Amino acid sequence: MGVDPARFGTNNTSITGLEGMRHYYRKVYQGMDTAYTANYVMGIVREQNIRAVAVDCDGLGSGVKDKLVESREKSGLDFLILEVHNGGEAEEPDKFVNARSEDFWRAREAVVAQEVSVLDEGELLHQLSAIKYKFDSQGRIALETKDSMRRRGMESPDEADSFVLALRASRIVGARNSGGTASWLDNALSGGGGDMKTGGKQWR
Repeated sequence: MGVDPARFGTNNTSITGLEGMRHYYRKVYQGMDTAYTANYVMGIVREQNIRAVAVDCDGLGSGVKDKLVESREKSGLDFLILEVHNGGEAEEPDKFVNARSEDFWRAREAVVAQEVSVLDEGELLHQLSAIKYKFDSQGRIALETKDSMRRRGMESPDEADSFVLALRASRIVGARNSGGTASWLDNALSGGGGDMKTGGKQWR
């Protein structure tokens, strides 16, 4: 599951659920606080037996993540919580400027190759196709920033953000199920506690 939190204003909180590589759930709303979002996510985790939740923690998402950790301990549910920092270092820093560029590029490749099924509703497909990219001076892929999108008259791609977060969570669960031999996964899980910090130089 991917969670892109917002509080008040024009941006939406967007929640996306994947079962393997099948997009089966979406929820978009405005105006609720971080406690509401965390409680809502916990309800879905319990109902759908979610294995991993990736939260955008560049901003309000840190409060959602902290509340999820607290609620998980009280509930006894067993699921991973991924703290994602989109401006942090990519897993392949020689190819991508940051974690967000990498995640969106991988999502693009998965959709084009039909490796993931996407619900044809809402703004998701429009948002995924509207975001531009370029190459930096080192030849790395750099995704268009949200400030650049706003200057073009585009709204924040909230549904696309939660979708790529859900893909990240699904990919990590899949890697664990297949044995988790990749070094990035070993590093991510080495801290224990069922949590990870991704998009930075150190994962935990």
